[in-house]
Amino acid sequence: MDDNFSPDSIALFLSKVWALHKTEDFVAYLTEIFGKSIPGQASFDCIYISQAEEGDIPNAILRSAARWWQVDDSGFKNIGRPDMSKPDALRSVRSGHYTTPMIRFFNEGNDILIGENYGPQLLSRKVGLLEMVNEQIVLTGIRVVKTL
Repeated sequence: MDDNFSPDSIALFLSKVWALHKTEDFVAYLTEIFGKSIPGQASFDCIYISQAEEGDIPNAILRSAARWWQVDDSGFKNIGRPDMSKPDALRSVRSGHYTTPMIRFFNEGNDILIGENYGPQLLSRKVGLLEMVNEQIVLTGIRVVKTL
């Protein structure tokens, strides 16, 4: 069943990582993804979320960002492409985590590919299915297909 998920609703769902990263549960989340203990508590300035214009879900490939959002303590908002002309601006590291990590996604109907990049050694690709349950997006069948 295709629920025709909007990019805004998917990005808003993914932005929940902002609240999670402030808890000890985030370390458990990363440990589950990467299969190893991740030292240090994350402290992000913001998280950028982007919708990939193109993707290859079975091969975990995301190409060119079409839309961008930002989530931080002030909330969730649609933004233009962040200024990437200053390489350190997006890749500053604090306690082994980027200060401004990125989550990217590409979906085709209910199928979704999610790329999470939380630090120099914390890049993953996950695939799964989007579903609506009680008017809320949920991810099912999530599996990690790639980590670096």
